[in-house]
Amino acid sequence: MHTRIVSLASIVAAVVVVVAYASGCPKVVDCGGLSNDPPTVDDGKGTATRSDGDAFNEQASWAPGTSASIDIGLLDMIIAKDETGSDFDTLTSDGAFPICIPLGEQSGTTGKANLLEGNSIVSDATHTGNVLVIALDGNFLVGRFNAELVSSDGASTIEFTDGAFKATRR
Repeated sequence: MHTRIVSLASIVAAVVVVVAYASGCPKVVDCGGLSNDPPTVDDGKGTATRSDGDAFNEQASWAPGTSASIDIGLLDMIIAKDETGSDFDTLTSDGAFPICIPLGEQSGTTGKANLLEGNSIVSDATHTGNVLVIALDGNFLVGRFNAELVSSDGASTIEFTDGAFKATRR
């Protein structure tokens, strides 16, 4: 009799998991500690805290394609492939949110960040970050990011933390 109760409890638990999945409960991914909750940010804007103290509340846009990217002011983040090497356009068309894109030295499983401010300041193999795309809301791409970038001469770094965006499609 006790075995049947345990089995029944296991069956009920499995049904709850299947129903939750089928009902569209959001998927949660670990993307460098970024929250999976949609941020509160104005349409077409991106914000972050910069380690150099400069304000960062800029216009934000995104574009799909083989060089899919998010531009927030002078910060360009290439997001063409996720951490598994899957194509960003395929993931968005399949609704596979949230999507985690590691930033670093660009590869088949890593995007890249580039700050076009004076000298080029970029992510690389040791100066990294993450972009978490949480949703596609009409023409707006919604998500969060963090990044550490280094100057081309290696003399200085800048970090973007608590980044959020609701970027307009270009």
